[in-house]
Amino acid sequence: MNAQLQPEPFTDFRLVIGGRLVEGASTFDVINPATERVLAKCPRADLAQLNQAVAAAKAAFPAWSATPLEDRRRLILRLADALSARADEFARLLTQEQGKPLAEAKGEVLAGATIIEWFADEALRVYGRIVPSRNLAAQAITCFPYFAISAAGSFEEMTDDG
Repeated sequence: MNAQLQPEPFTDFRLVIGGRLVEGASTFDVINPATERVLAKCPRADLAQLNQAVAAAKAAFPAWSATPLEDRRRLILRLADALSARADEFARLLTQEQGKPLAEAKGEVLAGATIIEWFADEALRVYGRIVPSRNLAAQAITCFPYFAISAAGSFEEMTDDG
């Protein structure tokens, strides 16, 4: 086996809910397609944990909204920088998880970092829309704050009733 590849399953994955690491309600296996062995055991949230995550995100939103735009940008760029710095490590994991060539996997990781950088720059531009007003001397402007909750996993795992 290639010394750069992970020989043992990863088991120390947790969910982040409300800024805390928590165990999932259950787990699911990620299989290395080349060896058909378990590469990782990943946590799976149940409906209660999903609702907790949504509530935590809503509770955190006022503080995020009050954060100056440049500070938001810097925080998001830190994420992109951290991903880029570990691109080789994540590429090896992707190769084991999906069976794709290492160079292609690294390209995906770096592309992901580039997308995060784009969103960091978008943090400086909180766009809105001008809504026509009945009063010609006034305009109504609506702004749409960015708000996201992330869930990751295979489509099968996310839709599995088990």
